[in-house]
Amino acid sequence: MIGDDRHVLQQFHFHTPSEHTVDGGSYPLEVQFVHKTAGGKLAVVGLLFEEGAENPALTPFWSRMPKSPGPPVDLGRGGVDIRNLLPARFDVYRYAGSLTTPPSSEGVHWLVLKQHATASTAQIEAFRALMRHDNRPTPALNGRAIHTDVIR
Repeated sequence: MIGDDRHVLQQFHFHTPSEHTVDGGSYPLEVQFVHKTAGGKLAVVGLLFEEGAENPALTPFWSRMPKSPGPPVDLGRGGVDIRNLLPARFDVYRYAGSLTTPPSSEGVHWLVLKQHATASTAQIEAFRALMRHDNRPTPALNGRAIHTDVIR
C-alpha cells in the first residue's frame, strides 16, 4: 500500500551490478520487485546484495537459471517464496522516478530497502556469467528528493 493505492506484485528481476547506488557506490546484485495498481500506477521495491554469506533464499531461483546466456526465460511461479529474500524491517529510501528500461515510464514510486542481503561470490558469479552489463548510467537527481521512511 502506498497511500490508499494497493500495489500488486507483477514480477521481479535481478541486475548485476545494482542499478541503485548508495553514497556513489554500487552493489554486486540487486533484485527489483515490480508492483502495479488496478489503475496502472507502478511501484518498485529494490533490495541490494552485498558479497558475503551464501543466501539460501536465492537457491530456488538459481536452480532454475539457464546454463548459458540467451533470451529471457520465465522461471515460473511454483515453489518460490520471495518473503524469504526480504529483511524483517522495511526502512527505505523513497523517491519518484521512472522505469529503468524502455518504455522508461515516469511516475514510478521507488522504494530501495536500506537493509541489504548477502549473496556468496559463487551466487553472484553464477548470475553475472549469464548477464551482460546493460544498466543505464546512474542519472543525476535533477531536483528529485530522496526520502527515508519505515514501511510497516
